[in-house]
Amino acid sequence: KVDSLQKRYFFKLGASLICLPINIITMAVVPRALGPVAYGNFTFLTQFFTKIAGFLDSGTSIGFYTKLSKRLNEEGLVKFYWFFVLSMSLVVVIALPIVILLNKQDLLWPDQNIKFIWMAIFFSLSNWCSQIVIKIIDAYGCTSKGEIIRVIQRICGLVLILILFFIDNLNLTTFFYYNYFCIFIFIIGCSYILKINGISLFPKIKLNFFQVNNYIKEFWNYSHPLITSSFIILLAGVFDLW
Repeated sequence: KVDSLQKRYFFKLGASLICLPINIITMAVVPRALGPVAYGNFTFLTQFFTKIAGFLDSGTSIGFYTKLSKRLNEEGLVKFYWFFVLSMSLVVVIALPIVILLNKQDLLWPDQNIKFIWMAIFFSLSNWCSQIVIKIIDAYGCTSKGEIIRVIQRICGLVLILILFFIDNLNLTTFFYYNYFCIFIFIIGCSYILKINGISLFPKIKLNFFQVNNYIKEFWNYSHPLITSSFIILLAGVFDLW
């Protein structure tokens, strides 16, 4: 059953109110446990790659949500967009070894451990995927159930972060793993919600060349005016962080 607009609004509002104190507790614990240097490194690296993901997105996820909301039975649209996200993610993953081979990592990420650079990449890309999952949930009118999953995820995450804190095992590495766990739980939960409603989060439908070409043209027509502004925002954000 598709949620009404009013129901969606109140569930999102309610979930935000429940998650607010959880977020406050988390933000009170994490910087204290990690320390200013480690927490600063986490913020720098994750924001850097989040801005990269935002540029690669260039508003296409909003276009995807709008199009899917109007064409709910078009599994090919979902399949294509996941293909696009995977392709853009591979660009980022492949770029890092190239930067390392050119010995330019200190120019982009001063005094950063390669291990944490990799972890920040996977965090940012995973978070991008989770935002797309939210759009799919909303497009299919399953917002209320999705918000319940979000609350459960935040509660589980809070319990985990407190356990790590009290056993004195909350460091930059475990904090990255904590974030992976939270994103994974959310995606799995949303996938289950869609499945019981007869919807596949990752459709197995095959796309031919003409379908792919048509989708590329459709998304290009939608997003290409946004690419320039996204690039300027990326440069401004990255240089501000740097």
